[in-house]
Amino acid sequence: MDNMTSPPTRTMGFIGIVLSAIAIGLATVPSFRLAAFIPGILAIVFSTISVFQASRNRNDMALCFASLGISLLVNIIIAVLTLISDGKGSADGNTTDFSDKHHLFEMKEDSKPDKESDDREKTTAKLDSLVEKLKSLESESVDNE
Repeated sequence: MDNMTSPPTRTMGFIGIVLSAIAIGLATVPSFRLAAFIPGILAIVFSTISVFQASRNRNDMALCFASLGISLLVNIIIAVLTLISDGKGSADGNTTDFSDKHHLFEMKEDSKPDKESDDREKTTAKLDSLVEKLKSLESESVDNE
């Protein structure tokens, strides 16, 4: 096992790469972008541990440095995506920001009476037609007697 990486060192390196893959997967979902830093930082930790183990045991360090490089690159990508999107949504700017749309939810003072007057007119028209029908029924019943 001179030039081969020992199993614990390889395991730490692979764990770093897997955590980097999980972190980049989470970073693609806008709502989980900040949570992607957790596996990203863990990937750096495991990769750094694998580098120290390999250097202490004088093993092959290619996998360890690859794991460390990948985890650092993934964290940089996550940081850039987070900064570009400004924490509001996706990185391409297709965000839904309702901060300037507050006027959509406010009732205009002059529109409120218009709606009420329309409702009153409809109700009055319905009542008038009912009154007319009742009068016609009453006159028919008086005529039949």
